[in-house]
Parts: sequence; C-alpha cells; structure tokens
Amino acid sequence: MLWIGVAAAGLLAAAAQAQAPVPSVVVGGRYHAASTVLPDLPYDDGDLSLLVAYQLEEAASVLQFALDYAWDAGARSNAVDYVLTPQINVLFRRNWLAFGTGALMSRIEGEGEGTGWTGLYYQFLAGTELDLGSRASLTALAAYPFDDFGELGEFDTGDLEYTVYLKFRFGGYLSDREKRRQYERLNRR
Repeated sequence: MLWIGVAAAGLLAAAAQAQAPVPSVVVGGRYHAASTVLPDLPYDDGDLSLLVAYQLEEAASVLQFALDYAWDAGARSNAVDYVLTPQINVLFRRNWLAFGTGALMSRIEGEGEGTGWTGLYYQFLAGTELDLGSRASLTALAAYPFDDFGELGEFDTGDLEYTVYLKFRFGGYLSDREKRRQYERLNRR
C-alpha cells in the first residue's frame, strides 16, 4: 500500500508544479470473473457491477478514487446480497493507451460466512482511452486482481476482469488531437 501512496504523492506533486489537475467523474461497469487468485470474492463468471469514480487528471496520469457496487454477486450461491468495493487507482496514459495499478478492499454483505471486509488486494490495469471531444472519453480496461505479489507467476487469463466507463471532465483539459492542432496553428504563424 505504501507504493500506491508514494505514486499518488508523486502524481500530485508533479501536478502542482505543472498546472492544477483537472477533475472528472466516471460512470461505467465491470464484468467480473470467478477468481482463482482471490477465492474470498463471491463473484461468478459474468457477474456485473456499477462503477462510479472521481478522478484528478494530468495530461499523462490519473489519480482515481472509485466505488464499485455489485448488486447480484455470486447469484448461484444466494448468500451474497451485494458487494461494495472502494478503490484507489493510479493510471498512466500515452496517446490512446492506459495502464496502471490500484488497491482495493471489498465489503461483502449477505448471510452466512464470508460477509464483512476482505483484506487489501491489488489490481493491474491495461487498456485504451478514446477521446470523445474535449470533455468526455470512453475507457476500456482489462484488470487483473491479486493479493500476493509473489504469486504473479501463476497468472491465469481466466482471472481477468473487464471495465468500461465514460468519463466527463470539468476543467480545461485538451485532448491529444486538440494539443496537436494548437501546436500546428502556432507553427504556421
């Protein structure tokens, strides 16, 4: 967890020197997998959840505070009413590529054993972000949740989860295309 805090502090320090970070709001969903790495999570393959987030953006990096809500997790077992997963993610962007990491904990509500908070776990994220104008973008990410860095060698593609979301910006962010247009206009003079 310390490395997430160090990365977030570095991101905010760089943002303070360059310009104020641009806030944005995210709304999307996540497609879950029945994890072999995190057996305490109640998800079945194909479970869906709603994701909402607040982000602070720089041109090449994002600090994301998110909450994931799964209303019908593990439907086959009927023991789980819902799962809330607060998370903090640090993403880096280059052109249309996005990648990063995050820390999560899930609150499982239901009947019987396994309810309550899970331990801290992590995720690697990789995908694409496409601008939909100057104030919105569409992001699609593959996520690999895990809880032990020593077991990353046991990677299984069946444990991948997928997130898609729309992002709405509230500040003066310029897309890469708009930055290129401004640069070209300045160099014509």
